[in-house]
This record gives sequence, structure tokens and C-alpha cells, in this order.
Amino acid sequence: MLVINDIKSSPVFRPLVFLIAGILLVSMEVVKIKLLFYIGVLLFLSLCLFSTFRFMVSRNLIPIKGLLICLSFLCIGTLIGTINKKPGLNQIPVAKEIYLGEIFSQPVQKNGFVSFEFICAKYKSQEKFIKVLVSMKSVDSLKIPEAGEILVVSSALQTVPGPMNPGEFDYSEYLRKQGILYRMYLKDENWKILSYHSGFSFRLKGLKLKKILWSKIENSHSVCPELGVLYALGLGSKELLEPDLKEAYKGAGVMHVLALSGLHIGLLWMSLGYLFFWLDPFPGGKVLKFFCISVMIWFYAIMTGMSASVVRSAAMFSFVGFGKLVQKESSIYNSLFISAFFCLLLKPQWLSEPGFQLSYSAVFSIVFFQPLISNLYQKSPKLLRKIFDICSVSLAAQLGTLPLTLYLFNRIPPWFLLSNLVVIPLVSLIMIFFILFLVFMAFPLIYGHILTILILLIRLMNNAVMHIDRLPSGFSDSIYLSQAQIFMLVISLACLCFFIPYRRNFAIITGLLSLMVLFVIGTIDLYKSGNRREMVIFSSPGHTVLGLFQGNNGLILHDSLTENDIQTIINNKCRPYLLKNRIRDIKISDLNADMAESFGIIRFGESMNHCFNFGEKSILILNEADLFRNQTAPFPLKADYTILSEPLPWKRKNQQVLIKSENLILSSSLSKYYNYRKQNESIIEADSIYDTRQWGAYRIDLSKNLKSSLFKKKDKSLGRM
Repeated sequence: MLVINDIKSSPVFRPLVFLIAGILLVSMEVVKIKLLFYIGVLLFLSLCLFSTFRFMVSRNLIPIKGLLICLSFLCIGTLIGTINKKPGLNQIPVAKEIYLGEIFSQPVQKNGFVSFEFICAKYKSQEKFIKVLVSMKSVDSLKIPEAGEILVVSSALQTVPGPMNPGEFDYSEYLRKQGILYRMYLKDENWKILSYHSGFSFRLKGLKLKKILWSKIENSHSVCPELGVLYALGLGSKELLEPDLKEAYKGAGVMHVLALSGLHIGLLWMSLGYLFFWLDPFPGGKVLKFFCISVMIWFYAIMTGMSASVVRSAAMFSFVGFGKLVQKESSIYNSLFISAFFCLLLKPQWLSEPGFQLSYSAVFSIVFFQPLISNLYQKSPKLLRKIFDICSVSLAAQLGTLPLTLYLFNRIPPWFLLSNLVVIPLVSLIMIFFILFLVFMAFPLIYGHILTILILLIRLMNNAVMHIDRLPSGFSDSIYLSQAQIFMLVISLACLCFFIPYRRNFAIITGLLSLMVLFVIGTIDLYKSGNRREMVIFSSPGHTVLGLFQGNNGLILHDSLTENDIQTIINNKCRPYLLKNRIRDIKISDLNADMAESFGIIRFGESMNHCFNFGEKSILILNEADLFRNQTAPFPLKADYTILSEPLPWKRKNQQVLIKSENLILSSSLSKYYNYRKQNESIIEADSIYDTRQWGAYRIDLSKNLKSSLFKKKDKSLGRM
């Protein structure tokens, strides 16, 4: 009964659950829109009849009304999910076309390129508007277009390729969820500004104000890493963050402070409350104060891009403020459910966004777990209690977001308590001074001093984060759990949340069983990984990267890349595969280095070509295929796998085939314009051909044969393989 009473005390909870279920049904594509429409009409008529003749209905049938309402929200969720569902890719013209459209987002300048979202349609065409990601070379900053400008462009649409390596981040799916299906590259001579957006737009006004604010900041201070953090903290954009600094914040477990969320909106709401205190004594002053603060908060949300976390925070604070205004102290859970309900009602696609999921799971966990943790140290001295309060909030948030953190980022920051203890007070100070900076924008002398203080505080925070990130972390940044394990972890946390208030034994038993299943799945996967032997040719444009893996160890070979370049490729292209297969002991070697020779990789004289055996298979790598130009041989060289990294020379007339291979793999180091010639024109005769440039990484499973090992012969440190 306690569970039922708690559910009834949150009237929005049940409609929210059914709304989410309806949105999920759309993603599973199990419901037809016409059938759904008829069901919705039937439910609406049933509700009308039930309400009209409620005096004739038995009290035992009253729960049917609640069921009908919930099913109605299920239909509503499915309908809005279908309406807002992003379309798939259509056939696009290969040749250039003329498009007319409007710049939707503020152009971002990074690494010599300018990128922005562009809503366009074919010129003089009735085709509907589509959203395109545009990139252009930034030669002159004065020629960079602005949000709201109407452009006519001449270019060809291109599809965004999906992941080319196992487990790689799916950038095309990320863009598709934002409604972006294509991309376009422009040169200076291929675009022209026609006019500016006509009419009033809150979004464009917010983006314009954002640019003005940032221009003032840039003009008042020289470029430094602290400005990128200020841009993220104050205006909600991470484009200017330096990669090393960004990784340090991730490693320290405080990346969330750089994403605008409840912390930032709460400080802004509190500061505006103090700013408009003089309205309280007047008749209707509290209403006017609430209205002014709400308008400013939502304008700030528009200016910063209307991210899920900002909208959630703004909506929740608005509902809480309205509840206090009408003298009704509403439950924080109700405010949370109401804000989630209206957010999903307006943008159902947010349900699948990591930012939305992390935001709500963190807030729910803080509300639920933080009071329980804080009760453990109520008798502590005041200073210690303040420290414990910060730690308890961090611990509660980390506990609630643990499954998502492991699934999305494969890491648990071991020093998150220490880093939050340092960063949270500093972020609070930074946000207060940033609000003061906005207030005194009209006074250059004052805002110049405030900006100096902001830079010093951010520098202090950056240094602290960098030092914490350097602390030993073991394997905490390379944790992999399968989807089944994540599901078991979610069940165990849900059982814990159920057990704490209701003390039901079945909850704790179910939670322990879920954890047991989690460990069993992990043990089985670990056993399977010990019997693995695979070769993977990764797809990395412009380079050849070959991985040889056995058990939990591996060797990655590359074609003379710098240390920074190969580390970048491993982090972006190879890391998901290494994490999933629990490969921890990794050796990295240039194909031409002495280390490669110690593993039994043989070089063809002074050429860049190599061959070796892996298991019972022979592998030939052609980095200098021109060596075979005009060559003859009494018999062809045979290899099970041939990796081609350089274009083959033409086979001259009457020249015999020089290489016979079962499998020819075209490396991603080849130019995208190179096409493998027909077999009667090539010096290689292959049974099958695989192109990593088009089809992604090539994986060869050799687990069935573990009699010999490339590593065992030449490297005792990898003998356990």
C-alpha cells in the first residue's frame, strides 16, 4: 500500500511512464500510425462516455478511468514520437546543385574551418527544407557568415559516413538525432549572402547577444585556455576547450561542471532573486519578480542553445518557483516529473540523448540518496559538515549515473570526491562573478577587473584539475560492461532504491541476484577473451594501422606515424575494440622499427614491404608496391592475406602474376580516388577483395588455431598469450 500511495502522491508519474513507453514504441517500430490513430480515437470516446455516465458506473470500475488515461498518454507518446521521428536518408544528387536557405546555428571557427547548421532547399524547387552541416575554410574572419543570414550556395550534398571501426562513435547517428542528414563543403566562391532573417526570433536574438558578450570578453583579454572554460561555463559551448584540458576534466570526474545544468541555473536563479528583492513589498511584486526571473532564465536557456540539461533545470526551477508563489510547497519529485513530462512532450527525441539521461538520473539520485548519506554525519562540526555535504552530493550523483557513465564513457573517475570538493566551490564563485560581469557590462572599468578575477579563478581550477588527473587511476578509465551487464546493474540499483523506503526482502534478493548475474557474465566474457586470436586492419584515412591480438595482449603496427598521431588514432579508432575485448597489455611499433623485427616481422631487403606469420596464416604488407614494377619471377609469391597500402604498378604485357593471395585487403592509407584494377591488369591475383576505405575495419578471427604464437616466439613478456 505504501508504494501505491507514493505513486498517487505524484500524479504526473504514471502519465510520464506511459508517455516514455509510447516514445520507445516508435523507436522499436512496432506500431502503425493509422492503427494508433484509431486506438486513440477509441480511447478518447471511451473517456468521454466514462465521464458522462460516471454516476452510473460501479465504484469497482473507477480504476478503469485511470487505465484509459494512461493508455491515452501511451498513444500521445507514440504520436509525438512518430511526428518528430527523424527521416532516413533519401537519394541525393551527386553533382552540384544550387540551394537557398538560412544559417540556423552560430558558426563555430575551429582548426582552420568554420562549421554551422544550414536549413536549405533546392533553389526554385518545391522540395521540403532539410538541415545540413556545412563546413568551409576560414581564410578571412570578416567573411564568416552569421546566424540568421540567408545564403545561396552551390555545392553537392554528402552523406555522413557511419562508424568504420568496431565500437567507434557513430557520428552520423548523433547528427541524425539532431535532424542533420547530410553535410556540405563550401569554398569562398560557392556561397553568397542574399539577406537576413525577416521577423522577430528569440533564438536569433539570443545567439546575437551571445556573440556580442563573447566579443567583449575576447577584446578585453588575450587568448588563453581559461577563455575556453569560461565559454563553456557561462555560455554553454565547449568548442573552444583545449583537448588536453577537456581530457583532464573527464579524468578528474568533473566534466559535468562544464555542461550547463542545475548548478548553474540554480546560482543564476538565486542571484536574480537578490537582484529583484526590491519588488517584494509592492502589491503583486512577487508575481512580477517571478515573471522577470523566469523570462531571464528562459532567455539565458535560449542564448546557450536550449540543451536538455538547461531546459530541464529551467523548467524545474520554474515549477518550484510557481509552487512557492501560489503558497503550495510541491514535492521535488513532482517538479522533476513535470519538467521531464513537458520536455518530452515538446521534444521526444531528447529521451535518447545522453545529456538528458545523465541530467535526470543525477538529479533524481541526489534528491534520493543525498539526505540518506548526510544523515550519517549530522553531529560533525560545522566546517566538516559543509565538506561532507559537497562529498555527499557528488557521491549521490555518481551513484545514480554509474550505469550511464560506464556504458557511455567506460570509466569511473577514482578521484571524483576530491575533484568535486575543489571544483564545486570554485565553480560557484566563478558563476557569481560571471553574473556580476553581465550586470556591469555597461561599465568597462568594472567588468575589466571582474574578468581578471574570473580568469584567475578558472586558472586555479584548471591547475587543480590537471594535478588531480595526474594521480594514479589504475584501470578505472578502461572499464567495459556489456549491455546485459549494464541492464543487471540498473536492476540492482533500482532494487536498492526500492528497498530503502519500503524494506521489502524480495528487492534486496533480486538486487543481489542481479549483481551475481553481472559477475557471471563478466567471468564468461573474460574466459572467452583469453582464447581469442584476431587480426584487425583498422580503417584510419591516410594510414595503415594493423592490430594483432591474442588473449588480453596485443601488438599494434603502423606506417611511420608520430607518437601523437598514433595515440590519437588508437584513442579514436581502436580504443572501443580494445575495451570490449579487454585487451590491456598493448605494444605499439612502427613497421620499420627494430621492435617490429623482434616480433618476427620480416622486411624485404631495403624496401618498405613486410611479411610475417600469425598463427598458421601468412600476411604480406605492401607499403612499397612499386618494387614489383617490371619484375619477373619463376613462381608467384603466395600469402593468405595481402594488405595493400600503396597503388600497384601497371602489369606490363606478358608479365606474369607475381603474388597470389586468398584475400586482398585495401588499406585506408590508399587515396580515396584509387580503384583496384581488374585481375588481368594486376600483378596480384586474389580470391576475394576487401576495401577498408568503404566498408570499414577488416577483422580476421584465428581463434580456432592456437598452436603457435607470434608473440611466444619473440617476446617473453607476452608469453602468457
